[in-house]
Amino acid sequence: MTNVPITINVDENELNTKEKVNIKQIKISSDYKIYYTNDLAIFNIVFKKNTNLSLDVLVSLSNKKIETLEEYRCAVQCYIITFSQMILKKIPIEWNEFKNYLSCQVPFENSLIDININVKEEYKPNEVYETAKEKFIFINNKAPEEKWNDKLNQLTSLDLGFEGFVRK
Repeated sequence: MTNVPITINVDENELNTKEKVNIKQIKISSDYKIYYTNDLAIFNIVFKKNTNLSLDVLVSLSNKKIETLEEYRCAVQCYIITFSQMILKKIPIEWNEFKNYLSCQVPFENSLIDININVKEEYKPNEVYETAKEKFIFINNKAPEEKWNDKLNQLTSLDLGFEGFVRK
């Protein structure tokens, strides 16, 4: 069996190969932006372009051997979702005090992830309401759901670059 060198950049809509590959490196090819919501705010997460992804982590997250580009892409998606949900749980928000936004960065692989939490426009505090929660309660006559929605929403597609070999 010989190895044919490959360097491929694919986005999630182009990925169609089922050939077995030996991957030596995977990079995020363009900023990958996702978000989660709750009643009060939007939680944006940006995985940066040129972030190298650890093959060891991808293999450890999979319950079977990863052999094709499609399987690698699925493993990367699972890794990113798992990591982003960990971030959701680890960044505490005190909604009784939260007013407008929070921005920070979190280490991920060889890069930093941008985190932005922005109050939804209709609940931004003003001279009458000091917090987003207070304004939400006044407008809706009920307490807001403060827990982040588990559903991942994409703002951009997941574009990946692969380097390695196609097994022939």
